[in-house]
Amino acid sequence: MSLEPVVVSVNGGLDLRACACADVLSKVVDVVDQGLAWAEQAFSRLPGLALVALRLPDNRILLMSVDRQLGFVEDGDGVIERAYLGWATGDRAHSSFGGPALSTRLRSRSA
Repeated sequence: MSLEPVVVSVNGGLDLRACACADVLSKVVDVVDQGLAWAEQAFSRLPGLALVALRLPDNRILLMSVDRQLGFVEDGDGVIERAYLGWATGDRAHSSFGGPALSTRLRSRSA
């Protein structure tokens, strides 16, 4: 695992050949539940994938890691790369992942 991730932006369907070397997939979504279902599919089809970044309409990014941790970051230059670095190194002080409480809050928000 490199600490400089390969981030691939996905428009439309999941092209396995184009995404095979990705550490992180980034996708614009309108509905959180659909984005999470897409992320689950991506993890099941791409065994080397570490993170999925779902870009939401409110200028935030919902991050889902391969171990199914969830986190939010404000969209901006380099935020996905920094979130990946925090997750990959286990640096919880600089990580964007909030653990179980965040996933509970996410479920209640999307209901």
